Amino acid sequence: IINIIKHLLDEGPVPIRDFNKNHNWQQWLPVTHKTHARFCAVCDSLLITTSSFYCDCCGVSADKPCIKKADSEIKCKAITQNKELDHHWVKGTIASDDGSEECTICNNEFTDPWKGDLHCCWCHRNIHDTCLPKISNACDLGYYRLMIVPPNSIIPNKTRTRVGRKQTLISINPPEWPGWSPLIIIANKKSGSSDADELLSLFRFILNPIQVMVIGKNSTPKQALQWVKLVSPNVCRILIAGGDGTVAWVLNTIREMDLKPEPLVTVFPLGTGNDLSRSLGWGAEPPDIIQPESILRKIQYADTVCLDRWDVDFTKNSRLTSTIYTQTKVMYNYLSIGVDAEVTLGFHKARESKFYLMSSRLINKFLYLFYGTQQVVAPTNKGLEQKLELILDGKVVKLPPVESIVLLNIKCWGAGVKLWDMGDADGTIQSPSDGLIEILGITSSFHIAQLQVGLSQPLKIGQANTVEIKLLNPTPIQIDGEPWIQTPANIKISLSGQVKVLKATT
Repeated sequence: IINIIKHLLDEGPVPIRDFNKNHNWQQWLPVTHKTHARFCAVCDSLLITTSSFYCDCCGVSADKPCIKKADSEIKCKAITQNKELDHHWVKGTIASDDGSEECTICNNEFTDPWKGDLHCCWCHRNIHDTCLPKISNACDLGYYRLMIVPPNSIIPNKTRTRVGRKQTLISINPPEWPGWSPLIIIANKKSGSSDADELLSLFRFILNPIQVMVIGKNSTPKQALQWVKLVSPNVCRILIAGGDGTVAWVLNTIREMDLKPEPLVTVFPLGTGNDLSRSLGWGAEPPDIIQPESILRKIQYADTVCLDRWDVDFTKNSRLTSTIYTQTKVMYNYLSIGVDAEVTLGFHKARESKFYLMSSRLINKFLYLFYGTQQVVAPTNKGLEQKLELILDGKVVKLPPVESIVLLNIKCWGAGVKLWDMGDADGTIQSPSDGLIEILGITSSFHIAQLQVGLSQPLKIGQANTVEIKLLNPTPIQIDGEPWIQTPANIKISLSGQVKVLKATT
């Protein structure tokens, strides 16, 4: 019964938080944040201490004694409304990504930006208070309007519960703008980086806050992906903020929900390896200062490409009943069997431990180093070639001594190593959309370390449309960074379609 309720909640309507009652206050950090004014909107005092706060939806700032008054006197962004959208002016100007602060009307810089000049939290124009009569009341949502869901397009359903009023999103009245393709942010806070909260705050300010969704242990992507159905027939763009495992989770859910039209998926790297993000040109890790406008511009000009999706079928016999069991998993990046899966499994267990108190990319890399060194000192996957049989397109392949077999669909593996491109050119070309998968061998954990610093080459075994592996012993295996110990089974990897993803242009 609990699972049924969770399933219904997952696929339920998108919840709408009422920000009109109170602002969504965050601690004011003058070094890293640019999505808020530099003075208190109530008492006009300059904010220079961390005891100050800002609303990450509308940009209003206040010191601690003035928060209650700001909540009662200053309205936040109206996430939904039934009238034409006007500018929502907030006291104080906010610099653009390049640091410039100029008035939209007179193009002059602001000489005293904390004394009454204004910023619209929808179109993000700065303006002198003296120039306000010269601008129309109507707001066009600015440069990124084709990515934003206007508040007057949202049709909510209001209900009363025991704990108060509840709003949910039931439909969208899409704006009649050619090329309107809203961007939905889906972030996993548990990914390897601790930057998720900052990213969520930045995009709440740039977009409509309702477009920013969080997934995790108690919230699957199904609810966030309801957006794809709501904006249909317009195409929805999805920015997945997380690691390779989070990306695979969302892509699998898109397939499970059979969403039409298929959304265009892009990635913001918050994990430890981020191999898909690297392969698509979105970077290896978050920048020191996250600039949301720069991210939106890159998404606007990104190319749409296809990524092969592979079904991985596990078939095994029950000793007690002679019944054949088949389980299917999905691979987008890579599958590996042996030592690198063993290292990933050790890291995964450490991350799930109650002693894992803080998510940090540096800590995660240290854990990978620890478990990798452990496999150098006491290897547990020697003789892997004797524990499995490899069949490529129906032909049995004789394996050399290896401790790992890697099946590669994208350019990058192991936090940025371009395995197939290493070594002597053999005339074969790797592509994530050619219906071929690359198979390589790795001889040891130390060999992995050498590959990561460019001091060695992998063993190129071949390319194939279909791969079969007969696993004879319990062996560690991982698919897209999710590891486990696999009992003896017949494994078949075959192409099952493609997904549309966005690739950053150079």
